[in-house]
Amino acid sequence: MRQISVLSKSYAEAGETTSLGALPIVVMTHDPGVGLSRVRNEQEEQAWSRWQEDLTHLSSRSRLVVVNGVGHEIQTEKPEIVVYEIERLVMQWRESTNGPGERTGF
Repeated sequence: MRQISVLSKSYAEAGETTSLGALPIVVMTHDPGVGLSRVRNEQEEQAWSRWQEDLTHLSSRSRLVVVNGVGHEIQTEKPEIVVYEIERLVMQWRESTNGPGERTGF
């Protein structure tokens, strides 16, 4: 039961977040033509799309990436796209904190 309590608290805190400032973020989402669970449900797709769009409004430096041909398991179905987007995000973050051309390790 403690896990449920902690999870509920975490969801509540996340729901209170209205801005991440200029933090670079990427929101990756499935192909709406495929559907979340590979079964297309119009009502579910509309709600999911609105939620993903809302997430992009948390930062002035956000991007929404729609991954064509996949359902909810983007990291399993197209891991190379996830890796590419993570690398791109890290480079964007590094450039914003160190200036172009300067690289530091994590």
